[in-house]
Amino acid sequence: MIGRKFLGKMDEVRIWNIARTQEAIQSTLTSKLIGDEPGLIAYYPMDVDQNWELIDKGPNNHHATITNVEILHRHSSLECPNANGTLACPYPTIREALDSAQPGDTIFIKEGRYPEVIFKELFNQSYETNGPKITLRGESANVILDGTVPLIANWELVNGRYEASVDMNQLSTAAGAKVENIYALWVDNRYMIPAMPVNFTNPTDVSTSTQNNREIGTVFGLNLTSPYYLPGEHTLEMQDEYIVGDIDNLDAKEEWSYDEVNKKLYLIPGDKIPDSVNVRVRVRTKIVNMEFSDNLEFHNLHFFAGSFDFLRASYILFEGSKFSHSWEAGISYLRPGYDAAGCEGMPLKVGQITP
Repeated sequence: MIGRKFLGKMDEVRIWNIARTQEAIQSTLTSKLIGDEPGLIAYYPMDVDQNWELIDKGPNNHHATITNVEILHRHSSLECPNANGTLACPYPTIREALDSAQPGDTIFIKEGRYPEVIFKELFNQSYETNGPKITLRGESANVILDGTVPLIANWELVNGRYEASVDMNQLSTAAGAKVENIYALWVDNRYMIPAMPVNFTNPTDVSTSTQNNREIGTVFGLNLTSPYYLPGEHTLEMQDEYIVGDIDNLDAKEEWSYDEVNKKLYLIPGDKIPDSVNVRVRVRTKIVNMEFSDNLEFHNLHFFAGSFDFLRASYILFEGSKFSHSWEAGISYLRPGYDAAGCEGMPLKVGQITP
C-alpha cells in the first residue's frame, strides 16, 4: 500500500530490489524507463487501463488498484511549455492555479466548463481569523464548475424507449477519476427525471407550484416521500422506501434508468432525442471540497451538478454565483452536522452566500 490518506501528487513511481548508485538515479531522473532495467520490480508512469488500474510497465505486471485518486494530465505547447498564470500562458485547470496561489491573489477564470474537483487541505489556513483572501473570479456567467461529463454512446430506439451501452472507461477518462455510477442525466441541456414510483412534470419547468401552492401534476402536488429511511417520529418511520431510477418505475416521458450490472442506460424520450453528442451525465457528488482552509472567496461562478463541502473552514464568501442541481435524489443522504468522515458539529464558519 502506497499513500494512505496521501495529500499531494505522484508520478513516475519506481520500485527496485537493489540499492542504486547516485549516478544511476541521476541518469534516468528526468526520463522514462524502458521497463526491463536490472533490479526493477515495478514501474508506474501513472497510466491506467480499461479497469482504471495503474499499469505496471515493469517486468512483473503488478498492476495497482487506486482509490479516491484523480489522474491529472500534463499540458504543454511550443508557445507555452510551462503554464505560469499569465494571459499568454494561463493555467489549464483551476486546481493548477490554486497550487500556485498565495494569500491576496485573485484567480481569473475564463469562460468554459471545468469538470474537475476543487480539493484543497490546509489551504490559506488561518482558522477563524480574518486575513488576506484568495479569490476565484469568473470572467462571466458562463464559467461553470461542472460535475457532469459528456456521454459518448450510440442510442437505439427499442419498444418506445432509447437504450445505450455505457463505456465507463470513457466517462472515467473524461472525469479523470474512476466512475462507477451515474447520478443524473441531461439531453441537449434539458434535465431528465430518474424513474420514480409516481410520475410528475419536469421539476426544471417554470412553475408557481410550491409546498404551499400545490399544482396538479407537479412534484409538490404528489405524496412522494424520501427514498431514504429516516428514523424519528412515527410518521417518518412509516415511509415506503424505494430505489431512485429503478427500471421497474420507468413509465413516463423524460424518465431514465441506469442498469449498473449491464452498463445500460434507458430513457423514455420527450421532445429531446439523445444522440452521441448531446448527452451529459453527472458522475460526481462533490465539486468543491475544502478542509482546514480559510479566507476564500468565490465570485461570478456557476456551480453545476455538484455539492460543496467545507470542513473546519472560516471566512468563506460566495457572491454573484449560481447553484444548479447541487444534490440529486438517490445520492447517499448525509445528515447536517454529521458529514465528512463522520465528524459531528464541524460546520462552515463565518460564511456568506450572496446571490
